[in-house]
Amino acid sequence: MKILRLDVENIKKIKAVHIEPKGSTVILGGRNEQGKSSTLDAIMMALAGGRSIPTMPVREGAESGRIEIDLGDVIVTKTIRPDRKFSLSVEMKMADGGTAKISSAQAWLDAKIGELSFDPLEFLKKSPKDQADTLRALVGIDTTAIDADRAEAYQDRTAVNRDVAALTAQVAAAPYWPDAPAALVSTQAVNEELAQARKSNEARRQIIREMERVQRNHEQSDNRLRELTETALSRISAAEAEIVRLQAVVVAAKNEAQALTAKRRQEGITYEKDICELERRLGMAPEVPEDPIIAKFQEVEQINNRVRDNAARAHLIQDLAASKAQSEALTAEIQRLDREKAELIASAKFPVPGLGFSDAGLVTYQGIPLEQASGAQKIRVGMAVALAMNPKLKIVLVRDASLLDSDNMAIVAEMAEAAGAQVWLERVGAGDAGAVIIEDGEVVQ
Repeated sequence: MKILRLDVENIKKIKAVHIEPKGSTVILGGRNEQGKSSTLDAIMMALAGGRSIPTMPVREGAESGRIEIDLGDVIVTKTIRPDRKFSLSVEMKMADGGTAKISSAQAWLDAKIGELSFDPLEFLKKSPKDQADTLRALVGIDTTAIDADRAEAYQDRTAVNRDVAALTAQVAAAPYWPDAPAALVSTQAVNEELAQARKSNEARRQIIREMERVQRNHEQSDNRLRELTETALSRISAAEAEIVRLQAVVVAAKNEAQALTAKRRQEGITYEKDICELERRLGMAPEVPEDPIIAKFQEVEQINNRVRDNAARAHLIQDLAASKAQSEALTAEIQRLDREKAELIASAKFPVPGLGFSDAGLVTYQGIPLEQASGAQKIRVGMAVALAMNPKLKIVLVRDASLLDSDNMAIVAEMAEAAGAQVWLERVGAGDAGAVIIEDGEVVQ
């Protein structure tokens, strides 16, 4: 279906407009604020339902506005009041020249018009994401779940790869001792050896203390006896001086001196015997150096530190292997999702050859992002998408068509003609051949 006739009265800036399109391209020309946009808005208001009616739909001062569109098989008539309330009539043309009203008129229109409001230039103005969403909805594929799963897998793999890099650095920096034993060395034997050495050394020190005690006692006794002997000899000298008077004293003193000398000699024998015995025992209790044994503790601890270093490094290597395996699994999952998405996209029927989606889910044309395509390529894509979204009512409304140069205008006309469609374009000025010029809400040329 196409528009064969359009009559608009008192809608927005329009007073009265009557247009009977010729050909596949309808150009609405004229200065700004004269009614070109209002004409396209009137088509929308008539066909798209209450959602398309603006806040002030009726020309100022008018009691109501009216739109009538002849679509060939049916005539659509809508009357709109300033409060946005409206009446809608859709009449089917009969073979006898009469008409028959279609019940549920708006539902019937909704089933026919599709995305009538779709503008190829608006599609090109959309963000890359919105373009991709529009195209996915058009071709009937939804990669949202795949894209979400892939994004999650990619994010997980990024985190795992950070762990792989960190663990690789830790393994590289971790000390490794190839000559270290596999297990920790026990310090029990060293402890026992040190305890035995300390016990032996303590016994030796006790013997030395005993020797010192005996020697002290001997020295004290010898000094005491020496003093006594000296005293006796002194008395002898005194007695000899008084030999007559002290003969008896001399004899007694000599006897006492002899007895003391004998005792001293006996005590010397005892001392020598004790000293010999203690020296014998001292020889049987050799001194054991403790420092070498204590050094063994340091050696054992050094070995055990190396064992711990090797065990920590082995654990890091295990963690690294697990992280690498997880990263590889996530990579495989991403590749699987990419294949699934590629197969889904490959099965889709695009409105123009060369359209597709990038790995990031954005629209591409001939393998490059649509935003990097040439102006002519973008116009072809926008028109193809617009036509595909209106398969039954092949009407495309292009606002801001002044942005199109002559080459792009030719592309639009060519594609509309090839698709059997009708394109209504709003352009500023009166220089386009065959344009419908609107001035002050009326057609003047």
